Amino acid sequence: TTTTTTSMAGQFRFHLWDPLLIVLQIICLQTLYYATLGLLAASINHTVAGYLSLDLLFSSKALDTWQSIPVFILAAICGAALLRVVVGRAKQCMDFSVTLQLIHIGICVMYDGLPTSVSWWILLVVCCVLMTVGGEYLCIHADMDRKLNITA
Repeated sequence: TTTTTTSMAGQFRFHLWDPLLIVLQIICLQTLYYATLGLLAASINHTVAGYLSLDLLFSSKALDTWQSIPVFILAAICGAALLRVVVGRAKQCMDFSVTLQLIHIGICVMYDGLPTSVSWWILLVVCCVLMTVGGEYLCIHADMDRKLNITA
C-alpha cells in the first residue's frame, strides 16, 4: 500500500512499507556492525592484551578488562555512520539502533547466558544512545545538504 504525505514545503513524498527492505536493512546493518566491532576488538585487544576471543564481543565478562569499553564506544560511533549509509532517514535511526542492540542481547544470551553485570547494561544503553543520536545527526545533516544543493 502506498501512502502519500505532504511535507511542509508542499512537496509530495511517497512511502511504501516494504517489510523485505526493512529485514534486509537490519541484516546489512547487523553484519556491518559486527564486522566493525570485530575489527576494532581485534586491533585494540590483540595489540594491548595479546589475545582474541568471541568473549570480547558476546560476554559481559569481557568488561572486566578496560579494552572492551572503547571498542564498543567506537563501534557505536561507526554504527551511526552505518545508519546514515544503510537507513538514511533520521526518523528510523532509533528503531534500527534499538533493534540492533536487542539482537545483540539475544546473541549474547545464547552465547553466554543473560548478562548480569550492571556495567554491561549501562554500556549497552550508552552505545544505543550514541548510535541513535549520531545517526540522526548525520541523516539530518545529509538531508539538509541535499535540500541546500537543490535550491542553490
